[in-house]
Amino acid sequence: MNKKRAAIALVVIAGSAPVVWYGLLADGEMGGRIAGTFRALSLFDQTMVVFTAFVAKPLYMLMSLGLAWQLRQARAADLAALRWGLISFFIGEAFCAINYLVFQDRSILSEYLHNYGMVAAFGFIAFALLEGLDRRVLQYSDPQKRCAFAGICGECVKGQGGRCRLRQLFQLASLAMGMAALIPLSSALREVSYNASIFGTLYHYTRLGVHQWFEVRYCPALAVGLFVAGFVIVQRSAEPQIPYLARVLVCAGMGATGFSLFRLFFGAAFESNLAWAASWEELTELLLMVVVAYVLWLFRQKLEVAARG
Repeated sequence: MNKKRAAIALVVIAGSAPVVWYGLLADGEMGGRIAGTFRALSLFDQTMVVFTAFVAKPLYMLMSLGLAWQLRQARAADLAALRWGLISFFIGEAFCAINYLVFQDRSILSEYLHNYGMVAAFGFIAFALLEGLDRRVLQYSDPQKRCAFAGICGECVKGQGGRCRLRQLFQLASLAMGMAALIPLSSALREVSYNASIFGTLYHYTRLGVHQWFEVRYCPALAVGLFVAGFVIVQRSAEPQIPYLARVLVCAGMGATGFSLFRLFFGAAFESNLAWAASWEELTELLLMVVVAYVLWLFRQKLEVAARG
Protein backbone atom coordinates (compact mmCIF):
# COMPACT_ATOMS: atom_id res chain seq x y z
CA MET A 1 0.00 0.00 0.00
CA ASN A 2 2.91 2.34 0.69
CA LYS A 3 4.12 1.88 -2.89
CA LYS A 4 0.65 2.67 -4.18
CA ARG A 5 0.43 5.85 -2.13
CA ALA A 6 3.94 6.83 -3.19
CA ALA A 7 2.96 6.41 -6.87
CA ILE A 8 -0.06 8.66 -6.46
CA ALA A 9 1.95 11.23 -4.48
CA LEU A 10 4.63 11.26 -7.19
CA VAL A 11 2.08 12.10 -9.89
CA VAL A 12 0.43 14.78 -7.74
CA ILE A 13 3.74 16.48 -6.87
CA ALA A 14 5.14 16.24 -10.40
CA GLY A 15 1.98 17.74 -11.82
CA SER A 16 1.62 20.54 -9.29
CA ALA A 17 5.21 21.78 -8.97
CA PRO A 18 5.42 23.50 -12.40
CA VAL A 19 1.99 25.02 -11.89
CA VAL A 20 2.82 26.60 -8.55
CA TRP A 21 6.21 27.79 -9.82
CA TYR A 22 4.73 29.42 -12.91
CA GLY A 23 1.85 30.84 -10.93
CA LEU A 24 4.24 32.52 -8.51
CA LEU A 25 6.27 33.82 -11.42
CA ALA A 26 3.25 35.26 -13.20
CA ASP A 27 1.27 36.54 -10.21
CA GLY A 28 0.58 40.25 -10.37
CA GLU A 29 0.71 40.43 -14.17
CA MET A 30 -2.94 41.47 -14.41
CA GLY A 31 -1.96 45.11 -14.29
CA GLY A 32 -2.58 46.78 -17.62
CA ARG A 33 -5.00 44.07 -18.75
CA ILE A 34 -8.17 45.44 -17.22
CA ALA A 35 -8.99 47.89 -19.98
CA GLY A 36 -11.29 46.50 -22.63
CA THR A 37 -14.39 46.97 -24.69
CA PHE A 38 -17.87 46.80 -23.23
CA ARG A 39 -20.35 44.07 -24.14
CA ALA A 40 -23.93 44.15 -22.96
CA LEU A 41 -25.42 41.06 -21.33
CA SER A 42 -29.10 40.20 -21.58
CA LEU A 43 -31.22 40.01 -18.44
CA PHE A 44 -31.25 36.22 -18.72
CA ASP A 45 -27.45 36.09 -19.07
CA GLN A 46 -27.02 38.24 -15.98
CA THR A 47 -29.48 36.10 -14.02
CA MET A 48 -27.60 32.92 -14.93
CA VAL A 49 -24.29 34.48 -13.89
CA VAL A 50 -25.68 35.36 -10.47
CA PHE A 51 -27.42 31.99 -10.06
CA THR A 52 -24.37 29.92 -10.96
CA ALA A 53 -21.95 32.06 -8.94
CA PHE A 54 -23.99 32.44 -5.76
CA VAL A 55 -26.26 29.38 -5.77
CA ALA A 56 -24.78 26.59 -7.89
CA LYS A 57 -21.16 27.10 -6.83
CA PRO A 58 -21.72 27.17 -3.04
CA LEU A 59 -24.09 24.20 -3.40
CA TYR A 60 -21.64 21.93 -5.23
CA MET A 61 -18.77 23.00 -2.96
CA LEU A 62 -20.81 21.99 0.08
CA MET A 63 -21.78 18.75 -1.66
CA SER A 64 -18.14 17.88 -2.42
CA LEU A 65 -17.11 18.56 1.16
CA GLY A 66 -20.07 16.62 2.55
CA LEU A 67 -19.43 13.62 0.29
CA ALA A 68 -15.74 13.62 1.22
CA TRP A 69 -16.75 13.63 4.88
CA GLN A 70 -19.09 10.69 4.29
CA LEU A 71 -16.17 8.76 2.77
CA ARG A 72 -13.70 9.73 5.51
CA GLN A 73 -13.42 6.14 6.83
CA ALA A 74 -13.42 4.43 3.44
CA ARG A 75 -10.52 2.02 2.97
CA ALA A 76 -11.39 0.60 -0.45
CA ALA A 77 -9.05 1.98 -3.11
CA ASP A 78 -11.82 3.34 -5.34
CA LEU A 79 -13.64 5.12 -2.51
CA ALA A 80 -10.40 6.50 -1.07
CA ALA A 81 -9.46 7.88 -4.50
CA LEU A 82 -12.92 9.39 -4.84
CA ARG A 83 -12.53 11.04 -1.44
CA TRP A 84 -9.26 12.65 -2.49
CA GLY A 85 -10.84 13.71 -5.76
CA LEU A 86 -13.64 15.46 -3.87
CA ILE A 87 -11.14 17.14 -1.54
CA SER A 88 -9.04 18.31 -4.51
CA PHE A 89 -12.17 19.60 -6.19
CA PHE A 90 -13.23 21.54 -3.10
CA ILE A 91 -9.77 23.08 -2.62
CA GLY A 92 -9.58 24.12 -6.28
CA GLU A 93 -13.01 25.72 -6.17
CA ALA A 94 -12.15 27.44 -2.87
CA PHE A 95 -9.23 29.15 -4.62
CA CYS A 96 -11.62 30.15 -7.40
CA ALA A 97 -13.91 31.78 -4.83
CA ILE A 98 -10.95 33.47 -3.10
CA ASN A 99 -9.75 34.85 -6.42
CA TYR A 100 -13.18 36.34 -7.10
CA LEU A 101 -13.99 37.66 -3.62
CA VAL A 102 -10.52 38.82 -2.53
CA PHE A 103 -8.55 39.53 -5.70
CA GLN A 104 -11.40 40.44 -8.12
CA ASP A 105 -10.18 37.65 -10.43
CA ARG A 106 -6.74 39.29 -10.78
CA SER A 107 -4.60 36.66 -9.07
CA ILE A 108 -2.84 34.42 -11.57
CA LEU A 109 -1.67 32.10 -8.79
CA SER A 110 -5.15 31.62 -7.35
CA GLU A 111 -6.50 30.74 -10.79
CA TYR A 112 -3.68 28.26 -11.34
CA LEU A 113 -4.44 26.57 -8.02
CA HIS A 114 -8.11 26.50 -9.01
CA ASN A 115 -7.22 24.85 -12.31
CA TYR A 116 -4.81 22.37 -10.77
CA GLY A 117 -7.45 21.37 -8.22
CA MET A 118 -9.73 20.49 -11.12
CA VAL A 119 -6.99 18.51 -12.90
CA ALA A 120 -6.23 16.54 -9.73
CA ALA A 121 -9.94 15.98 -9.07
CA PHE A 122 -10.56 14.67 -12.59
CA GLY A 123 -7.58 12.33 -12.27
CA PHE A 124 -8.64 10.93 -8.90
CA ILE A 125 -12.23 10.47 -10.07
CA ALA A 126 -11.03 8.68 -13.21
CA PHE A 127 -8.94 6.36 -11.05
CA ALA A 128 -11.89 5.78 -8.69
CA LEU A 129 -14.11 4.87 -11.64
CA LEU A 130 -11.64 2.45 -13.22
CA GLU A 131 -10.65 0.91 -9.90
CA GLY A 132 -14.31 0.50 -8.96
CA LEU A 133 -15.14 -1.20 -12.25
CA ASP A 134 -12.14 -3.49 -11.80
CA ARG A 135 -12.75 -4.50 -8.18
CA ARG A 136 -16.54 -4.63 -8.24
CA VAL A 137 -17.50 -5.61 -11.80
CA LEU A 138 -14.64 -6.97 -13.91
CA GLN A 139 -12.74 -8.73 -11.09
CA TYR A 140 -9.61 -8.26 -13.19
CA SER A 141 -7.09 -7.71 -10.40
CA ASP A 142 -8.43 -10.26 -7.92
CA PRO A 143 -6.38 -13.47 -8.39
CA GLN A 144 -9.07 -15.55 -6.68
CA LYS A 145 -11.95 -14.52 -8.97
CA ARG A 146 -12.72 -15.08 -12.61
CA CYS A 147 -12.30 -12.01 -14.79
CA ALA A 148 -15.50 -10.88 -16.53
CA PHE A 149 -13.63 -10.88 -19.86
CA ALA A 150 -12.51 -14.51 -19.54
CA GLY A 151 -15.41 -15.70 -21.68
CA ILE A 152 -14.34 -13.68 -24.73
CA CYS A 153 -10.57 -13.79 -24.22
CA GLY A 154 -10.41 -17.58 -24.57
CA GLU A 155 -7.39 -17.80 -22.28
CA CYS A 156 -6.47 -16.03 -19.09
CA VAL A 157 -3.28 -15.27 -17.21
CA LYS A 158 -5.10 -16.40 -14.06
CA GLY A 159 -4.13 -20.05 -14.03
CA GLN A 160 -4.11 -20.91 -17.74
CA GLY A 161 -1.27 -18.60 -18.71
CA GLY A 162 -1.29 -16.88 -22.10
CA ARG A 163 -1.51 -13.17 -22.86
CA CYS A 164 -3.90 -10.79 -21.13
CA ARG A 165 -6.19 -9.17 -23.69
CA LEU A 166 -7.15 -6.37 -21.29
CA ARG A 167 -3.48 -5.55 -20.88
CA GLN A 168 -3.21 -5.12 -24.65
CA LEU A 169 -6.40 -3.04 -24.75
CA PHE A 170 -4.97 -0.85 -21.99
CA GLN A 171 -1.91 -0.14 -24.12
CA LEU A 172 -4.05 0.67 -27.14
CA ALA A 173 -6.25 2.97 -25.04
CA SER A 174 -3.15 4.72 -23.68
CA LEU A 175 -1.97 5.54 -27.18
CA ALA A 176 -5.47 6.55 -28.32
CA MET A 177 -5.91 8.91 -25.38
CA GLY A 178 -2.45 10.29 -26.03
CA MET A 179 -3.58 11.16 -29.55
CA ALA A 180 -6.74 12.80 -28.17
CA ALA A 181 -4.54 14.91 -25.89
CA LEU A 182 -2.90 16.35 -29.01
CA ILE A 183 -6.15 18.10 -29.99
CA PRO A 184 -5.75 21.02 -27.55
CA LEU A 185 -2.07 21.34 -28.49
CA SER A 186 -3.06 22.16 -32.07
CA SER A 187 -5.57 24.85 -31.04
CA ALA A 188 -4.78 28.56 -31.30
CA LEU A 189 -4.30 30.81 -28.28
CA ARG A 190 -6.67 33.76 -28.43
CA GLU A 191 -6.79 36.30 -25.62
CA VAL A 192 -10.22 37.82 -24.93
CA SER A 193 -10.80 40.86 -22.72
CA TYR A 194 -13.93 42.94 -22.24
CA ASN A 195 -16.13 44.54 -19.59
CA ALA A 196 -19.77 43.74 -18.83
CA SER A 197 -22.39 44.96 -16.40
CA ILE A 198 -24.11 42.44 -14.14
CA PHE A 199 -27.08 44.13 -12.50
CA GLY A 200 -25.15 47.39 -12.30
CA THR A 201 -21.84 45.89 -11.17
CA LEU A 202 -18.96 46.14 -13.63
CA TYR A 203 -17.20 42.82 -14.23
CA HIS A 204 -14.16 42.15 -16.39
CA TYR A 205 -14.16 38.94 -18.45
CA THR A 206 -10.83 37.64 -19.70
CA ARG A 207 -9.22 34.59 -21.25
CA LEU A 208 -5.55 35.38 -20.66
CA GLY A 209 -2.80 33.68 -22.57
CA VAL A 210 -1.09 32.63 -19.34
CA HIS A 211 -4.17 30.57 -18.40
CA GLN A 212 -4.51 29.14 -21.87
CA TRP A 213 -0.88 28.02 -21.81
CA PHE A 214 -1.73 25.85 -18.83
CA GLU A 215 -5.10 24.69 -20.16
CA VAL A 216 -4.22 23.80 -23.77
CA ARG A 217 -0.43 23.55 -23.74
CA TYR A 218 0.92 22.34 -20.41
CA CYS A 219 -1.94 19.96 -19.49
CA PRO A 220 -2.10 18.10 -22.83
CA ALA A 221 1.70 17.92 -23.04
CA LEU A 222 1.77 16.48 -19.51
CA ALA A 223 -1.00 14.04 -20.46
CA VAL A 224 0.86 12.79 -23.54
CA GLY A 225 3.92 12.14 -21.38
CA LEU A 226 1.82 10.27 -18.80
CA PHE A 227 0.08 8.14 -21.44
CA VAL A 228 3.36 7.24 -23.13
CA ALA A 229 4.93 6.43 -19.75
CA GLY A 230 1.99 4.17 -18.92
CA PHE A 231 2.35 2.38 -22.25
CA VAL A 232 6.09 1.88 -21.80
CA ILE A 233 5.73 0.59 -18.22
CA VAL A 234 3.22 -2.04 -19.36
CA GLN A 235 5.40 -2.96 -22.33
CA ARG A 236 8.51 -3.46 -20.21
CA SER A 237 6.87 -4.99 -17.15
CA ALA A 238 7.17 -8.70 -16.45
CA GLU A 239 3.86 -8.66 -14.57
CA PRO A 240 1.15 -10.66 -16.35
CA GLN A 241 -1.42 -7.96 -15.62
CA ILE A 242 -1.44 -4.15 -15.84
CA PRO A 243 1.05 -2.68 -13.34
CA TYR A 244 -0.45 -0.40 -10.71
CA LEU A 245 1.87 2.50 -11.56
CA ALA A 246 0.76 2.39 -15.20
CA ARG A 247 -2.87 2.68 -14.11
CA VAL A 248 -2.07 5.66 -11.89
CA LEU A 249 -0.16 7.44 -14.67
CA VAL A 250 -2.88 6.87 -17.27
CA CYS A 251 -5.63 8.07 -14.91
CA ALA A 252 -3.57 11.19 -14.16
CA GLY A 253 -3.28 11.71 -17.91
CA MET A 254 -7.05 11.34 -18.23
CA GLY A 255 -7.48 14.07 -15.62
CA ALA A 256 -5.19 16.47 -17.46
CA THR A 257 -6.76 15.68 -20.84
CA GLY A 258 -10.30 15.94 -19.53
CA PHE A 259 -9.66 19.34 -18.00
CA SER A 260 -7.91 20.61 -21.14
CA LEU A 261 -10.74 19.54 -23.45
CA PHE A 262 -13.29 20.87 -20.94
CA ARG A 263 -11.78 24.36 -21.00
CA LEU A 264 -11.04 24.27 -24.72
CA PHE A 265 -14.67 23.48 -25.58
CA PHE A 266 -16.27 26.14 -23.38
CA GLY A 267 -13.68 28.76 -24.29
CA ALA A 268 -14.16 28.20 -28.02
CA ALA A 269 -17.94 27.74 -27.92
CA PHE A 270 -18.54 30.91 -25.90
CA GLU A 271 -15.61 33.10 -26.91
CA SER A 272 -17.96 35.98 -27.71
CA ASN A 273 -19.89 35.55 -24.44
CA LEU A 274 -17.63 34.38 -21.63
CA ALA A 275 -20.48 34.76 -19.16
CA TRP A 276 -21.95 31.55 -20.54
CA ALA A 277 -18.56 29.82 -20.53
CA ALA A 278 -18.37 30.50 -16.79
CA SER A 279 -22.03 29.61 -16.20
CA TRP A 280 -21.83 26.29 -18.03
CA GLU A 281 -18.62 25.40 -16.19
CA GLU A 282 -20.40 25.92 -12.87
CA LEU A 283 -23.47 23.98 -14.02
CA THR A 284 -21.45 20.99 -15.25
CA GLU A 285 -19.52 20.91 -11.97
CA LEU A 286 -22.81 20.92 -10.09
CA LEU A 287 -23.97 18.07 -12.32
CA LEU A 288 -20.78 16.15 -11.54
CA MET A 289 -21.42 16.39 -7.80
CA VAL A 290 -25.07 15.38 -8.26
CA VAL A 291 -24.01 12.31 -10.28
CA VAL A 292 -21.40 11.30 -7.69
CA ALA A 293 -23.91 11.72 -4.87
CA TYR A 294 -26.57 9.75 -6.73
CA VAL A 295 -24.22 6.84 -7.57
CA LEU A 296 -23.07 6.63 -3.94
CA TRP A 297 -26.71 6.65 -2.80
CA LEU A 298 -27.83 4.15 -5.45
CA PHE A 299 -25.22 1.57 -4.43
CA ARG A 300 -25.02 2.64 -0.78
CA GLN A 301 -25.48 -0.83 0.74
CA LYS A 302 -22.60 -2.44 -1.11
CA LEU A 303 -20.39 0.64 -0.84
CA GLU A 304 -20.99 0.93 2.91
CA VAL A 305 -19.67 -2.59 3.33
CA ALA A 306 -16.61 -1.68 1.26
CA ALA A 307 -16.11 1.54 3.22
CA ARG A 308 -15.96 -0.38 6.51
CA GLY A 309 -13.59 -2.90 4.99
